[in-house]
Amino acid sequence: MPVYQLGFVYEDLDRALERLGGDWQRFELGADAFRDVSYRGEPAPVGLRLALAGSAPQLELIEPGEGPSVYRDWLDERGEGLQHVTVQVDSVGEVVPAMEAAGYACVYSGSLGSGEFALFDTTAEIGVFVEALKPPRSSR
Repeated sequence: MPVYQLGFVYEDLDRALERLGGDWQRFELGADAFRDVSYRGEPAPVGLRLALAGSAPQLELIEPGEGPSVYRDWLDERGEGLQHVTVQVDSVGEVVPAMEAAGYACVYSGSLGSGEFALFDTTAEIGVFVEALKPPRSSR
C-alpha cells in the first residue's frame, strides 16, 4: 500500500507553519466534528487544529487540543515531529481486527464526517504509529 499521508505533531501549529512556509489548508475541528472517538479503549472527545498540504503523500500537521489523545502523549513523551504514517483503506472496520491479530493494538479511532480512522501502535517496529484512513468523501 502506498503512503497516503505523513502526520506530524506540534505544540503550536501557527509557529510550525511560519517555520515551514508554503501553502497550507488550515482547519480547526472541535470535539463536535468527530464521532465515536476512542483512545486506549475509553471515550475521548477530541478537538484539534490541523493543516494539510500536498499529495502523494499529503503532509498533515496537528496541534492537539485539551484532553487525552495519541497526539498529546506523543508530544509529552517524544516532542514535535513525525508521529504517524497513513495508508488509505476502503474499510477501517476490516483493518482493525487484522492489525490487532498481527499484534498491533488500535490505540485511537473514530470518525470525521464520512471518513474513519484508526491508529495502531507500531512504534516498536518502525518508530511511529500507522494510521488506517478511509478519507471523507469530500477529500478523495
